Amino acid sequence: MRYIDLKKIDETSDEMKNWLSKAAKRNSDVQAIGKHDKRTEYFKKNSIWTDLKPYLKEVYGKVCWYSETDLSGEYGDVDHFRPKSVSVDMQKKVILPEGYWWLAYNYRNYRLSCTVSNRPSGDRVGKRDYFPLKEPKNALIPGDDVTKEEPVLLDPCCLYDTTLMGYSVDGAPIALSDNSWEITRVDFSITAYNLREFCNARKMIHGNCHIVIKLLDQMLSGADSFENNQDIGECISTMQKYVSPGTPYSSVAYFYFMEEIIGKSYEEELKDLLNKFYTGQ
Repeated sequence: MRYIDLKKIDETSDEMKNWLSKAAKRNSDVQAIGKHDKRTEYFKKNSIWTDLKPYLKEVYGKVCWYSETDLSGEYGDVDHFRPKSVSVDMQKKVILPEGYWWLAYNYRNYRLSCTVSNRPSGDRVGKRDYFPLKEPKNALIPGDDVTKEEPVLLDPCCLYDTTLMGYSVDGAPIALSDNSWEITRVDFSITAYNLREFCNARKMIHGNCHIVIKLLDQMLSGADSFENNQDIGECISTMQKYVSPGTPYSSVAYFYFMEEIIGKSYEEELKDLLNKFYTGQ
């Protein structure tokens, strides 16, 4: 799971200023609606979060924030991380019967998602209304700071959360922590976001990355440095493409490369480059 830094959203841009103006009007309307069913109906007719989809894709790339799959051929969803109409726990027991309605028009609650990760279908779960908490009694009310809660679901917009999950060589998502609470969070996120659906794609990325590392090893067997070597430069450029922001499964490639270069003569030099590529510096 790649970290999505919401600070990259420029509220001073014409597009965001226009959207924020519309959101403020609708948020004011929602505040004045006292009944849940009326509020839900209002949301259906005023789903302006979808208007932000092109902007989010422009800023962060056409990639699902939960699964990292490619959204180029998919319209995708703008998911409300904290559900706007109702929230349920891991057993589908209702926690907040009216959801986090006051965050419906807060873009910081939005997560760009593929339909596989967000929408239930058949035996597939899907994020949708899930938002279990470590302590349901600490669920937010309007005006609360979101840090009051401890969500079960991993949040791609929380840097620490993105460090808790990795992938095996066959592409399966796995917990990187031995802490029981963090393992619970990873396990449920894998289920809720349907992350097992993307194992084959991750396995393919691992295979491609393996080839790149092998080529690099061969090239460096007769070279002292990355510098002034066109073939090695092309190899590094390929690695850059794989791990750059906006590339599908970039975190899969990044963690594979970082693991594979441990102990190699070029570890420190390539680690610095990979970190720069991965963070988009």
